[in-house]
Amino acid sequence: MMSADKMEQTNQDTKLIGLLEPISPNDHRAARNRAIAISVLVLLLLSLLPIGLLAASMLGAFGPRDIDGSYEQSDVTAVVAKLGLTYLASDGTKYDNLIALAEHEAQSEWDGSLSYSDFDWTYEEYMQMTIDLTAAELQALICEASPMVFWTDQLQLNILDRSRIEISALLEFDRVLNELFPQERSELPVSGFQQISFYLQAKPSIYENQLKLNTEEIKIGPLQVVENKVLDQNAVYLERIYRTVPDLVIHSLEITSRKTVKITMTIPCLISAEYKGSN
Repeated sequence: MMSADKMEQTNQDTKLIGLLEPISPNDHRAARNRAIAISVLVLLLLSLLPIGLLAASMLGAFGPRDIDGSYEQSDVTAVVAKLGLTYLASDGTKYDNLIALAEHEAQSEWDGSLSYSDFDWTYEEYMQMTIDLTAAELQALICEASPMVFWTDQLQLNILDRSRIEISALLEFDRVLNELFPQERSELPVSGFQQISFYLQAKPSIYENQLKLNTEEIKIGPLQVVENKVLDQNAVYLERIYRTVPDLVIHSLEITSRKTVKITMTIPCLISAEYKGSN
């Protein structure tokens, strides 16, 4: 006969083995455990997802939304020719884009951390002109030939039907706050992020430098954290982007039925820069 001690040990071993044994997929305990685990996981995701997505978006973890916007070097050449732009280095070298000029002036100190405010810019030879730009040419202008190149990354742009435009990009948030909104920075509820991914769809127009957005969709990462009407009511702050260039006047900007952007503006055609760090 088995002693009482051995019987007790056997019972404990049996219970332990029962806990460690695989549960049959059809076992009611398996179904209950799966249901509990799934419920807990769903509750955690529902409670943490908005915070996690927003934080990841503000850190640029998702990257910008892919909207199939692109341009070629030929578009850069075309828009620079249409505008008659010349980027002139201090040694007389000419370039066809802003970054090449900045890199030349900074020499060995050039790296990805330098921005617009690290240079003294000179704008000369103003001319008034009216031009039509395709979506690719407008994207090339923003990404290669304007100060926006310092404030955005991986920017894509499309012109849609019904005079709509869509833009997707990583916003260099910290730089924008420092260079365009230095006074407002301390009052903003969110700061300290290097990049924010955003998507904007709107029907913009400009008359004598005054911007109307007519926003249809604005998202930070995958979330809409700003109402369309709030962005429209504060469009004046976005004017600082092009008002950075002194005496530049956009007399009119409209999206045409041909899916081009027609712009009449007074613009400087000769741009030069001097790197502050070399002084």
